[in-house]
Amino acid sequence: MYPFSQDLVLSQGIYNENQYVGMASLDSIRQSSGIDPAMASYINSQAVYAFGSDANFGVKNFPILMETQGRGRKRGVTSYDGMVYNMIFGKPKKVSVVARTIQYGTATVGLNYQPFYVIYKDRHFYKGQVVTAGGIMGNAQMQIKDNGAKEGNGWKFQCQVFGKSTDFIRAEYLRANSIWAEGVVKVSLEHSRGTESRGYGPSRVKNKLSLIRESINVAGNAAKKVLNFTIKADGKSFNMYYDWEKYLKELSWNAKKENDILLSRMNEDDNGFTQNVDLDSGKPIPSGHGIIKQIPDTHIMSYTRMTERKFDTFLTDTLDISSNLDVDLTKPKVIDVMAGYGLFQEIDYAMKRSMNTLNLIQNSDIVVKKNNEGGLTYGGYFTQYQHRSGAIYRFTHHPFFDTSAIAQSAPRHPVTGRPITSYEGIILNFSEISMGDGKTAPNIEYLYEEGREYVEGMVRGMAYIEGKQGGDIATDIDASSLHMMASQGVHVNQPLGLGYVKCKLS
Repeated sequence: MYPFSQDLVLSQGIYNENQYVGMASLDSIRQSSGIDPAMASYINSQAVYAFGSDANFGVKNFPILMETQGRGRKRGVTSYDGMVYNMIFGKPKKVSVVARTIQYGTATVGLNYQPFYVIYKDRHFYKGQVVTAGGIMGNAQMQIKDNGAKEGNGWKFQCQVFGKSTDFIRAEYLRANSIWAEGVVKVSLEHSRGTESRGYGPSRVKNKLSLIRESINVAGNAAKKVLNFTIKADGKSFNMYYDWEKYLKELSWNAKKENDILLSRMNEDDNGFTQNVDLDSGKPIPSGHGIIKQIPDTHIMSYTRMTERKFDTFLTDTLDISSNLDVDLTKPKVIDVMAGYGLFQEIDYAMKRSMNTLNLIQNSDIVVKKNNEGGLTYGGYFTQYQHRSGAIYRFTHHPFFDTSAIAQSAPRHPVTGRPITSYEGIILNFSEISMGDGKTAPNIEYLYEEGREYVEGMVRGMAYIEGKQGGDIATDIDASSLHMMASQGVHVNQPLGLGYVKCKLS
């Protein structure tokens, strides 16, 4: 049912309906009105999985989106105001650098939603984006309120804190050379507008869904390049056609959606009001907690040097292993540890030190291997950890911690110089769990507002876009644009099955 193998070929070409099927057909269905909701839901998951199945892009770039929405672990909700109850909650450029410091005379810049200005070295950010600095835990988030104005050698943007009225931006994040990470554009639930685009060289609590948007604006003959690739699904091979620009944009957007699933935070104050507003419609922007904010504080472990005992004790004491609610207890319990290479290196060193202490390393075959031709290979690394409960912790690298915009903007490790986030990771249980009364549900669910999981539309001008040029047009300008909109949130049914490992060496 799900494709895993793709052969990508980038070429110049024109869409031929007799030659290409698949992704273009998926888009056609996603753009259609009156489609059966069950079919629309299936197609949306297929599209996410198709984008994520390539080893060079999706499965390594947005594994959580793949494991939830891509595998159908999702649920539509009816919520006009975005509120959800019964919940516990070239390559694209990713960051921008502060060009110079603006002195504000206060240590609490942005308190009570007071607007302020930041001058960046480029114009990468655009109006409505929620941008982040400071890594993962305890980071700063703010909304870009305009499209920037040229000032000297930089671009000056008006900004506003994204969060609660008590939040503010620390001075260290506003100094010259501070790095900020791009994020999604969150919009109001109605009357929102398309974004600018940059080209490429069971307790009863509440949470909220977000409505996010992304746009592709092309002019002239810029969209002539197409992508041809093959997807194998259900025992059949399909030749796919896709605009290269659209393919890159969807990959980039899915990666940003993945980051938001992890990092998103509730922006409603104690009185139930949302002060962050859509800069075009003037209406409130709903935003709910992502996965990290749904992890209990007691399930966050800090370390400076990882040991096998520390890791094992954390799994035993804090992850509620003894009372798991897995539906099928005959199957091995597999839990994902998604982290950066730094943390996996720390865990690998810890395991090998423990084995050496117990005199378990008796020969070199563990790390030195010999092939039939006599060549030697050095290197052996732990890829999983089996707990005494029988649970298997599978180590999965997530680029979010190493190469994402968030990682690029994070502080550096004082010894290695890597992003400090590379030495952090999140423990996720995607298992199907019992909800009582014979009902089951995925432990981690992708949520969306019914009818708005994915909505796409096009404003066609004279410019070539998605295999077409001219004909019936909406504007006489030599430009066309495609607009994507999605409702998303995340639901953790059993947060005691999650954890976070944080490096405090900085």
